[in-house]
Amino acid sequence: MRLWSKRSIPSGPILLASAALFAHVPAETLLADVQIVMEPKPSDSPDDAKGPLAQLQASYGPYIAAQFDLAGETQHWKLHRRRLPSPPLTVLQRDGRS
Repeated sequence: MRLWSKRSIPSGPILLASAALFAHVPAETLLADVQIVMEPKPSDSPDDAKGPLAQLQASYGPYIAAQFDLAGETQHWKLHRRRLPSPPLTVLQRDGRS
């Protein structure tokens, strides 16, 4: 699995630490085609609570929580992978599932 793509930013993974340039772009647009997000963990510094990382997490965090699952983490990073879409209701009904 490649974690980085040579395609344009919206089509490949996004590093939230580098996303300050995109802070005005809605999460639905910025992360539309993204499958993997690397999120830096904040340090214990009180200044980080007001810094750009906290602002980016406030802007993009709810969308990431709704659309991505935590796939792994290290001491300094969280790796999120986009959830698979649910099968359409008609497929569930046809297969006898509810």
